[in-house]
Amino acid sequence: GGTERVEKIVAGHLRGPCVLKGKVLSAEDRRRRCQAKRKKWRVTMKRPAYVYMLESKRQPQRRHIELGSNPDGRLALHNQGLIIETAAFSPWKMVLKRKFPSGFGAQEYVKKLREKLKKQEKRRAELLRQRAVLLRDERRKAAKSKKRASD
Repeated sequence: GGTERVEKIVAGHLRGPCVLKGKVLSAEDRRRRCQAKRKKWRVTMKRPAYVYMLESKRQPQRRHIELGSNPDGRLALHNQGLIIETAAFSPWKMVLKRKFPSGFGAQEYVKKLREKLKKQEKRRAELLRQRAVLLRDERRKAAKSKKRASD
């Protein structure tokens, strides 16, 4: 029972916003910390929020979508290389910034925007693949006609 659960928490098998790695907490302490984190999250999500999309200046096909209360300040952090996920592709420019009355609406919009972007990327990759096949076929035809002309 209880011993197994403590071992799982220590081993890091349980994940989520309320599990603190490497710390053994009593059920009551864990409940209190989780309540505090959830309350802070709910308060934050009720505030106005921005959804913004960044595009890499070095690799324009690289995009990054986030939500937050200070998009301009966050853009500066991305461009300074202080955000691990985006540091390799900096500098960035903001291509979309939209304000929402609450973080909940912003979160839904981010989800839809990411899905749409994923579909676009998939379509783009398919078109590039088709183009490569067409170019290959054209080269083969040109080589065959050139060989026939020389014979």
